[in-house]
Amino acid sequence: MKLHPSRLFDIFKKNKINFFCGVPDSLLKDFINLIDEKVDSNNHIITANEGNAIALATGYHLKTRKIGLVYLQNSGLGNCINPLTSLTDSKVYSIPMVLLIGWRGALGIKDEPQHFRQGKILEDQLKILEIKYLILENRDKINSKLTKLIKYSVKKNVPVAILVKKETFKNYEPNPIKSKFTLSKKDFLENFIPKINKKDTVLCTTGMISRSVIKFLTEKKINGKNFFYNVGSMGHLSSIALGIALNKKNNVYCLDGDGSFLMHLGSLAIIGSMCLRNFKYILLNNGCHQSVGGQSTVSLNIDIKKIAEGFGFKYTKVSKGSRILNKELSKFISIKNSGFLEILVNDGDEGNLPRPNKSLIKYKNDFIESF
Repeated sequence: MKLHPSRLFDIFKKNKINFFCGVPDSLLKDFINLIDEKVDSNNHIITANEGNAIALATGYHLKTRKIGLVYLQNSGLGNCINPLTSLTDSKVYSIPMVLLIGWRGALGIKDEPQHFRQGKILEDQLKILEIKYLILENRDKINSKLTKLIKYSVKKNVPVAILVKKETFKNYEPNPIKSKFTLSKKDFLENFIPKINKKDTVLCTTGMISRSVIKFLTEKKINGKNFFYNVGSMGHLSSIALGIALNKKNNVYCLDGDGSFLMHLGSLAIIGSMCLRNFKYILLNNGCHQSVGGQSTVSLNIDIKKIAEGFGFKYTKVSKGSRILNKELSKFISIKNSGFLEILVNDGDEGNLPRPNKSLIKYKNDFIESF
């Protein structure tokens, strides 16, 4: 029997947990949807990355002496290791908090290849970090078990963790927000892919963008050996692209999403300052974490073009509609300097999007052979 997210929320409230932050995960989306409706914006913050969330919950505790809750996918634990060992650890500042972790790749549950390793080692990681945890399974005793765990965090002044497996929560849909943008990712791909040189390289970010590209290339029967799909490692696509661009003459296109753009934004400062003539960054900005539930990012509330200019990109542009996209893409592709193009797209997923249909090692080998 699935758990209604409101029951978990009520337990946290009874234990005086009123502050929530983190990076969304598909296994936690129903709980996150609920707190997004129940909690004001100063007490529920979607952070750029999981390490930021640990630091944010630390600052909250230092001022209020209360504990906060940090939610994340287990893949995000890697971003947390540094602050968990050098900030919140009992031998450093000893900061209490609750980590709510979506357990992708849990043993016995079908998942994607990039989640298998992380799912297998999650419990070992927590044991090494000396973080006490429980698995959210027994619905009958959930209240007493969670209360005991939270009290342990408060008493010992240490982080604790709650692990959530697939299909733990009952469905909780947010109030729908209609996208104000008409352009879809498919519209972009139909204009972009026919224009690029066969010797160019295209790197696609994790989530719906990679899956949209796979679908498009498959339907059009296009050989996509020069396309790389970054199925994990969110936020690191631009650095992979930089490593390639430094070692080839043809254009390298980085197709990124706004969640990934924000996660490790500092890498683009390095890239922009290098002024590589063949580095072309395209941001498909829909203002949300689409692949894990559609929770909002701050990307539509900031001036990304000015950020790109400040980072040193020589050509920067924002595209807002399909009517002029074809012309703007042609100009962007033709420039002989570093380029940053932000394209505002809707959050539609164009139907059933496929995942990689062959081994990632095969994709890697084909990609290497394309050079």
